[in-house]
Amino acid sequence: FMDVGARGGVVEGLSPLSAAVDAICFEPEPKEAARLQRDVQGNWASFKVLPTALGGADGAKSLYVPKTEQSASLLKHNEDMVSRFGNESMHKIDKVIEVDCKTIDTLCTEGMISQATYMKLDIEGVELDLLKSAESVLQTTVALRLEVSFLEQRVNQPLIWEIVDWLQSKNFEVIDIIDVHRWRRRNIPAAPYRSRHKMSFSKGRVAQCDLMLLRKFDEDSPLECQVQAVLIMAALGYFDSSIQLLRDNHRIDQFWHEKHGFSLEKSLEIESRKVGAVESWSYLLGHLRALVPAVRSA
Repeated sequence: FMDVGARGGVVEGLSPLSAAVDAICFEPEPKEAARLQRDVQGNWASFKVLPTALGGADGAKSLYVPKTEQSASLLKHNEDMVSRFGNESMHKIDKVIEVDCKTIDTLCTEGMISQATYMKLDIEGVELDLLKSAESVLQTTVALRLEVSFLEQRVNQPLIWEIVDWLQSKNFEVIDIIDVHRWRRRNIPAAPYRSRHKMSFSKGRVAQCDLMLLRKFDEDSPLECQVQAVLIMAALGYFDSSIQLLRDNHRIDQFWHEKHGFSLEKSLEIESRKVGAVESWSYLLGHLRALVPAVRSA
């Protein structure tokens, strides 16, 4: 598992598999990298944080840092976002620092990494450049999560349409849209809430989201990669995708049964019931908590 842009904590999801997963995280800011390594959560087979900046080319690059440091980017921020949405702390550059960047393929050549079965990218507009410089490693990737934007938050930032088009050409398909952010003027709360301002209510404009992508397999795809995809999809809760992969290639369950002595499909059915119970209660409790501000707003 490779987490590029791990500031704030490693993305959740792989905990059911963590004991069998080698995790490599990238965070260029040394103090944050040290904190991530110190405060690691989960029982990973191995866990390593590299204080390295990744980009689309090797060499020294300028990192543009606003007050909200999570929004730091190798691309200049588009300050038009401030006048449109008021997110000054995210889009007004506070300082510029020089960082030494490497591509993923360079790290592979140097022996620092060899593959990335599941990759998560959150690097504020540089995702496509990084993927284009990681084609050798991307061939080992079966699942991918990345942040994309509907707005040009950074100057010359590739938008969602260009990124999805390129990934489709590399045999990935979008299976989910996660963590959708809708923006509106700062003094207006998120829909469905309203405030006492003159313009008391408005729906927001979709600004950014995360995409979950899965590699498309054929009969010549390595069986091990297909098994990995089944397990990752199940760990992330996409049991339908796991079962579909199993039924598209009956060799997967046969391989698993010969190696481990039990049916993978039947085990996934049991696990899906367990996860469903937890998710249903979490959903119910979350909506009960949300009733308080909703009733107050109404």
